[in-house]
Amino acid sequence: MANISVSGFQNISDVVVAGNEQVSAHAVMNADLFQNLGGSPGALLGHIAFAGTIDFIYFGRTLANPLGTFNAEITNFDFIGTFNGHTVEGRKNPSQTSSGVTTVSELDNGLFRITSFFDVFAEVSIDGGPFVPGPPRHTELTAAPEPGSIGLAVIGLLGLTGFASRRRRSRTS
Repeated sequence: MANISVSGFQNISDVVVAGNEQVSAHAVMNADLFQNLGGSPGALLGHIAFAGTIDFIYFGRTLANPLGTFNAEITNFDFIGTFNGHTVEGRKNPSQTSSGVTTVSELDNGLFRITSFFDVFAEVSIDGGPFVPGPPRHTELTAAPEPGSIGLAVIGLLGLTGFASRRRRSRTS
């Protein structure tokens, strides 16, 4: 998969636990599917739209400390869709940490800019088969301004207008 975007966030929950903001949302992931040519994308096979949930932790982000740069983690995601008559499910690889950094800065008129970067580790299942780990992905969440009065729940979600993903290149020794 490549050219991945996640949008349409709808807040499920947003709480602060032990000084860390935890956000859960429904979202839609869109991706282009390509042939796998030894870890590089080959011919485009088509487009898929998944729906599901995604959960984040923003370490050290609270109502008292809403601005700054925070280490972050995608703690869970599970998206399901269909492609050429097959059910495809993508979820977070439970054996690897999908971590990154999120920056929240204030703009004029009570708006905020939220930008994030994550290394994302996923597994994919087709037609209920076993989950197979996918290649690691770098994911950037693009910035979007939003009103400051809505609170942390919406700050975290409206700012997450999309994922832009590209294949991580293997480093050779």
